[in-house]
Amino acid sequence: MAKALLLLSVMRLISAVFLVTMFATMAKAEWVVGYEGDDIRGIGYLTRNQRLHSAPGRELLWWTTASYLFYNLRDDGGTTRITSPGLGSGFLYRWQVPNLDLGLGSGYEFRWTSRKNPSGLDRDETEHGPVVLGDLHYSMDTLTRLTLQASYSGASEWVMAGGRLMREISPTLRAGPEASWQGTDGIRVISYGGVAEVPFQERTALQFHAGQARIRYEAGNEETRPYYSVGIVRSFR
Repeated sequence: MAKALLLLSVMRLISAVFLVTMFATMAKAEWVVGYEGDDIRGIGYLTRNQRLHSAPGRELLWWTTASYLFYNLRDDGGTTRITSPGLGSGFLYRWQVPNLDLGLGSGYEFRWTSRKNPSGLDRDETEHGPVVLGDLHYSMDTLTRLTLQASYSGASEWVMAGGRLMREISPTLRAGPEASWQGTDGIRVISYGGVAEVPFQERTALQFHAGQARIRYEAGNEETRPYYSVGIVRSFR
C-alpha cells in the first residue's frame, strides 16, 4: 500500500512538472491539436513541439503531449467503457533531404485508465511505458505529397499506422485519400476515407478527416461506422 501511494505521489509530481513546463514555454513552442474518432472511440491530443537543435538537413525536436483516449469493448457480457487520459514526452530526430523528410523518436508516457464494466467490476489503474513514433513525408512533385506515420504506446499497448496522399487543388485547398490501422488486443480499427486541408498560415493548416471505420473486437464481433476528425497541423519545414 505504501509503495502504491509513493508511486502515485511521484506520478502526480511528474504530471505537475510536465504541465508547468508546457505552459511556461507556451510562447516559444509550436503546437498541434486534434481529435479523431466518433461516439464510441476516439483520441484527442494537444502536442507541443520545440526545436532544440538545427543544422542543414537535420534537427532535434522535444515533444510533449497531453491526450485523452476512450473506446468501448463489446462482448456477450455487454459493453466495457475505457477512458485513458495521458501525459508523455520525448525526443524526435528529423532528417531532411530534397523531397524527403524522415523523423524517428521515442519517449515515455503515463496514463490513468478507467474501465467501467457492465457487471460492476470497475477498475482504475495507472499505466506507464515507452513511446516509439515515426513519420515520413515525400514530395512526389510540386503539388503531391505522401505522408506515412506510425506509433506505439507501451502504456496502453495502442498501435497506430497510417498514411495519406495529398494533392494541392488550389492555393487554399489540399485533399486526398487516407487509410489507417490502430488498436490493441481488445479492439482493432481499420479506417479508410479522405482528408481535406485548408492552410491559413505559411506552415499551419486546418485538417478535416472523414470516412468509414471497420471495428473488430476481441470476442470476434465486428461493426462498421463512420469516423470523423479535425485538427490543426504545423510543419517545421
